[in-house]
Amino acid sequence: MTIESFNDILPILGIMSVVLGGIIWIIKAQISMSKEFKPNHGGSLRDSIDRLERDTRDIRSRVDQHIDTHNKGG
Repeated sequence: MTIESFNDILPILGIMSVVLGGIIWIIKAQISMSKEFKPNHGGSLRDSIDRLERDTRDIRSRVDQHIDTHNKGG
């Protein structure tokens, strides 16, 4: 296959630019998603999960203490 004119190059350049644009979009999306899983002291998804886990442990501890109190008294 030989390229005889500029018109033969245009479709190839178009396809290459679409593929390159798609790759860049995927990389940017991955970078922005990975930021959500790193703690940033407040607003990330990781921080929210950490707060939920801490609150769940606290509630579980309080419920256990409450149950122990009733078991000892009765």
